[in-house]
Amino acid sequence: MVVIGVKRFAAVFFVASLALAALPCRALADNYRYVDDLGVIHFTNDESTIPKQYQDTVTSAGEERKKKKAKELGLRTGVIKYKDYGKGKLVPVTINGVKKNFIYDPDASSTSINHKTEAELKLTKIPGSEAVAHTPSGGLLPIYMVEVTSIQIGAVELKTITAVVNDFDDPAGEAAGILGMNDLENYEVDMDVQTKTMTIKPL
Repeated sequence: MVVIGVKRFAAVFFVASLALAALPCRALADNYRYVDDLGVIHFTNDESTIPKQYQDTVTSAGEERKKKKAKELGLRTGVIKYKDYGKGKLVPVTINGVKKNFIYDPDASSTSINHKTEAELKLTKIPGSEAVAHTPSGGLLPIYMVEVTSIQIGAVELKTITAVVNDFDDPAGEAAGILGMNDLENYEVDMDVQTKTMTIKPL
């Protein structure tokens, strides 16, 4: 697989990293809510102070925010069958309304599609998006970006995806693209090797 390292954005990423490193460090505390036997609602930012008998009823503000965000984004849980495919998994998707197979590879940061799929979907290159990808073998691969309206994975829909166009390593020729982890950042992915099932659920 090609690990995308877009040269053009490297300097921006480096500067952003320095800026983040310069910020003062502080622990991010969550707020917890639970209800006691008398119906009194308690709030605390120290989870260790919650009595053991109320542990099962605790909700956190952080979790509630995530649920609210998931609802706002219309995030759903998707369960689909996969096929072992080299170092990755081959999963059925629908990209811009067309059914294709994509590789799920947790080492891939960006979503990629091959030139054949780009041509079939009549996608347009994003102006000024030409860059260079660094391959695991140390080679350089010219790439550019296109915008994909939608990638449907079971009940999960990823919208407005910036995909890299390159002819990635695909010996069997079954894959039209690779799912990038950046585009699944709002989801948790669980693989069941017994049933060959992939579950994608909101964080």
